[in-house]
Amino acid sequence: MDSIWKETEKRSKKIEACHHCGLVHSKGELCPDEPCSKCGKSSQGCTSRQCKYVCTQCEKTGHPEKECPLNCQDCKKLGGHPKEESCPERCSKHDQSLPCQVCPCEDCGEPTGECKCVCEDCGETDCVCDQSESEIVIHSPTEVDLFLFKKNREYNVDAIIKTMKNFGITIEDLEEGWTED
Repeated sequence: MDSIWKETEKRSKKIEACHHCGLVHSKGELCPDEPCSKCGKSSQGCTSRQCKYVCTQCEKTGHPEKECPLNCQDCKKLGGHPKEESCPERCSKHDQSLPCQVCPCEDCGEPTGECKCVCEDCGETDCVCDQSESEIVIHSPTEVDLFLFKKNREYNVDAIIKTMKNFGITIEDLEEGWTED
């Protein structure tokens, strides 16, 4: 970026050239090449207070197509859906955003709004949010308690290996005893 030194009676002042057009603007002057904060376009006649962009979907001024009120509120499809087409992000039976709070859960049969299969925090069915830390408790050389939680995979592997060594169990012993149910 080019710099310009402005000489005044009292001192010299460094003035930065505009990074949009390369020129120097007066204080408060808007650069015509600066993109509009709303539509992101330049040379649309926008000002810092008002977007002049004309949306091609609704033909109204002041917003780009991605922010058009005609867009589907659920899946964000530009222009929305034709009347004969339903949104894939809505329940066709109850006209609600998915997941529908009325339809039964495919796993437990409870209404989705009351279902505990999906974690409220992360939205996953295989949630680890409320899991504790895994723990190995050695009572004696012949008694060990393992408390394993899925989220602690690395610790779990270490705890299993320590327990196997403590009891003299090898990988081969596990493979021999393995049966699929």
